[in-house]
Amino acid sequence: MSDFFSAVFKRYGILAVFIAVVGAFFIWGIAHYFASSGHEVSVLWGLVKYTKQTSTPNLNSNEDRGNVSSSFVNYDHEERRKKRDAILDLYNEGIAIQQACLKTEGYATLAEDAGKWAQRTVKYLRGTDESFAARFHGASGLTYSHTSVPAYNDKIWNFVNVHLLVLQDILKELHDL
Repeated sequence: MSDFFSAVFKRYGILAVFIAVVGAFFIWGIAHYFASSGHEVSVLWGLVKYTKQTSTPNLNSNEDRGNVSSSFVNYDHEERRKKRDAILDLYNEGIAIQQACLKTEGYATLAEDAGKWAQRTVKYLRGTDESFAARFHGASGLTYSHTSVPAYNDKIWNFVNVHLLVLQDILKELHDL
């Protein structure tokens, strides 16, 4: 095979080799595209043989939305509204903790309040949807250094902020269902 490429390269140059390689990939792409899932694909008289994998459904497409598995799909609107309201209350508690971080006085219990808020939120989300609880518990993101937040409250403010961003995403999902 290397003799073939060296002979073609000597006779026609690098452009011919490049065109041959691109042509082979083009033929391969056509063969792969037209092959049915689960059937054998043979390219260039068996030079390449493989079985095309079955395609997985695209969950982002609008087709066949009935197969999307979510624990919220079958809830009625009233129940989803109640869950959104409860999560919104927890969200507002987080905002209140952030507002307390802006105070110039140091609160000895502020870190403890933030920890208890996070525990209550995880507990509620776990009872609502385990994936929501996992996302909230594993929240991560950018932290900020604020001039308006005292240095001793900066870490607490960032902890609450990262978790509030997760709650915002969850609230958006509940609203869109």
